[in-house]
Amino acid sequence: MKAILALEDGTVFHGESFGAPGEVDGEVIFNTSMTGYQEILTDPSYRGQIIVMTYPLIGNYGVNRTDVESPRPQAAGFVIRYLSPVASNWRGEQTLEEWLTANKTPAIQGIDTRALTCLLREKGALKGILSTCDLDEKKAVDKSRSSPGLIGRDLVKEVTCSQVAPWPERPKRERPLRVAAVDCGMKANIPRMLTQAGCQVTIVPATVTPKQIFGLQPDGLFLSNGPGDPEGLPYLVSTVREATEKIPAFGICLGHQILGLAFGGKTYKLKFGHHGANHPVMDLKTGKVEITAQNHGFSVDPGSIPGGQVEMTHVNLNDKTCEGMRHKQLPIFSVQYHPEASPGPHDAHHLFQRFIRCMERGALSVLLAAACTGAALAEVAAGQGEIPPIRVRFEAPAPVRTKEPVSLHLIVERDPRGWPQAAPEGELELLLRLPSGVRLESKEWKPVPLPPGESKDRSGTWFLFEKREPINSLAGNSLLLAWVPLQLSVAEEGVNWVITARARVDQKGKVRQGFGVVFATLQEGHGSFHARPKTASSDSAQANRP
Repeated sequence: MKAILALEDGTVFHGESFGAPGEVDGEVIFNTSMTGYQEILTDPSYRGQIIVMTYPLIGNYGVNRTDVESPRPQAAGFVIRYLSPVASNWRGEQTLEEWLTANKTPAIQGIDTRALTCLLREKGALKGILSTCDLDEKKAVDKSRSSPGLIGRDLVKEVTCSQVAPWPERPKRERPLRVAAVDCGMKANIPRMLTQAGCQVTIVPATVTPKQIFGLQPDGLFLSNGPGDPEGLPYLVSTVREATEKIPAFGICLGHQILGLAFGGKTYKLKFGHHGANHPVMDLKTGKVEITAQNHGFSVDPGSIPGGQVEMTHVNLNDKTCEGMRHKQLPIFSVQYHPEASPGPHDAHHLFQRFIRCMERGALSVLLAAACTGAALAEVAAGQGEIPPIRVRFEAPAPVRTKEPVSLHLIVERDPRGWPQAAPEGELELLLRLPSGVRLESKEWKPVPLPPGESKDRSGTWFLFEKREPINSLAGNSLLLAWVPLQLSVAEEGVNWVITARARVDQKGKVRQGFGVVFATLQEGHGSFHARPKTASSDSAQANRP
């Protein structure tokens, strides 16, 4: 059966149909992989695209039910130079032609794919029509020009899952990390590799809300690959922006682009995209070059992300585009390529272990603060006082499991029950006591003598933070008085330690102060933070804490 491929620039290629009869439109792109046509065709990232294979011989090993990345072909159409008349492989179950026909996917062979690839490299990806029904060249070209293309389209809604569901495979790790994996068109090898790395994976649709994500209590958030324009997904950008304030995250491909938008940056369309299993990418920190599998038509502009929040970590050696980034404060990183490959090289498999380490060190939403009272400090120690107008709390990477510096934020809030609704003004002092073996790395804090009333036999050092300018609420949060960064290092694991914090606010001569204790335990590589009020009874409990 005859078939044509017509492009929006007026170019028309004639060939033979070898898939299902019919007519489809899509963005015509080329893929430079030499093998893996079955995985490529079932990758949901190719939704809305017609794939041209640059390698001339396709179909020689047939198709099997194991090597699929989704249940059916996702590409709109398939273009090759030559279909192998023989499919020979011990795992082969169908020929490529039989499989495409059964799945109603049009395909064309016998065209000059080298000339077509050169055209796409020169002019960029073009909209096209692949048809076995209407071979009129002019009509086909007109149809290609009126086809929707990819700009601004939300194709994720066509490929995402419909509901939250656990991945059926279970990790062998004794205490697996819980991962919420956002399905934007996720390849099957991604949750498979997360499971192998020691994660218990729950697949969630791209329409998931932050509340649903938090309800799963995940240790990490994974953002998958997917099709189309990331700027067509404002609902997902909003969800990711809120969720990543509290959860470590790893994004690949479209997930990488969504993170860039969530941080306030911009994306742009590449001329002909990156599609193939042989793209060189350099890690800017190590200088190491990885050969990577890629499939994307858009890229993040890291320079557009405001405030210097992120740094570029990887660069494409072919065109110098951004291939990876990490957030400078939050435990979040992403890459533009596919570390799960399938098909492709395994050079980037180590990124899944990096995600494991990120989750182990960095759950941001551990809030641990001790309640403080508005009474005098002596009354606090006696367990007396009113409803607390001041709170001292920590947001910290948790569990803390390494000797490396850990970024913490000491947060001082006003309780709406104890402060007026107007933003408070005054001067703030924060006192922090660190036990022996915990080192503070900060220019904003300075060591001070033990405050009056503190027992001399308690080991540790006190540090003072002073904010002398007027205190106002930040970022529209009327409860927030201060957000003070810290970097702590622990001398050794397997020890118990306690951080004590005190806040004192002088508001036009009226002093409000509070006291809090934050406990932390690091044993056998696992740790967690706990908090409770500072009272006389808690002193004895603290002294006997194992």
